[in-house]
Amino acid sequence: LGGALWETDGDAAALEAFEEALKIDVSVQGLGGKAATARRLGVISNEEARRLLNAALAIDPDYIWAVRELGWSHIEDRNYSDAKLAFREALDIEPKDVNARYGLGRAKLSTGSAEEALTLFNSALADAPADFSLKVYRVIALRKLDRNAQALRQANRLIAENPDRSSGYIARGLSLVALERRAAAIVTYQIADEKLGPDNAILYWYADALSVDGRFQEALQVIDRGIALDDVDYSDHLLKSYIALELENYPLARKAAEASLATGVDDPWAHYYIAITLVHEGAATEAVSRFSTAMSAGLPEHRVGAVARELISAGKYVEAAQLRLNF
Repeated sequence: LGGALWETDGDAAALEAFEEALKIDVSVQGLGGKAATARRLGVISNEEARRLLNAALAIDPDYIWAVRELGWSHIEDRNYSDAKLAFREALDIEPKDVNARYGLGRAKLSTGSAEEALTLFNSALADAPADFSLKVYRVIALRKLDRNAQALRQANRLIAENPDRSSGYIARGLSLVALERRAAAIVTYQIADEKLGPDNAILYWYADALSVDGRFQEALQVIDRGIALDDVDYSDHLLKSYIALELENYPLARKAAEASLATGVDDPWAHYYIAITLVHEGAATEAVSRFSTAMSAGLPEHRVGAVARELISAGKYVEAAQLRLNF
């Protein structure tokens, strides 16, 4: 029943059935099903889900669903090395498993092995030619490999096959931007916005394309529409902060960067944007301190020169020199 409900009514309905099953008897299906559905619903953490999954595997080491779910839990936690191990283990059990090839491809894509990921996605699509997610990630892999003309062709097919889903339009827009066809990308997002209605992902990339084209006031209006939706995350606020910096609206840039950090994601760019606003508020010492936080969080070293220029333009020569010495 849990399996049937998962296929038809979703995780919430399935979880109740899996929990009832476990009250009657402990089984690998009950443990795996509860772990998978509760994890996706946010009822339990990925770490707690892995405890249930490993318990299932203690009963049956070849229970492939549990092995795959371990992989997906690691993907969510960005533990890509562990994810690769789990998906390879699943493929040892069933070499033709589509989900495991997809998962391994995702993990490889996230660790810079785009060519290997593309091979896995193409292999899986040979056995599951209608799988939408595989098609989407094949386009992503092609873009990572700078094969943007090919990515554009695949994106156009995605839109033709699934005109009511946002992923094809996003893939097309990103491919067009990479090909320096920004006007066509913006039109793509406009069409998607009109056809699909309010969609956070569409609005994010629409605003991003406008900002790449230097149309910052329009970009601000679009990202504000995205932020007004329910599924907003740290990246939406971060893009707004960048746009506000380009408009030299430093109070708005700082507020947006702080909103990004308030989501719980300690992104280095949020600290960097706050550092820039502090320079323009005349708080050079605080700016240098916040920039140090950004660097510790993983900001690329080439941004040192950008902050130094901001400090020099504000007449803070001593602080700029200290920045160069520190980094």
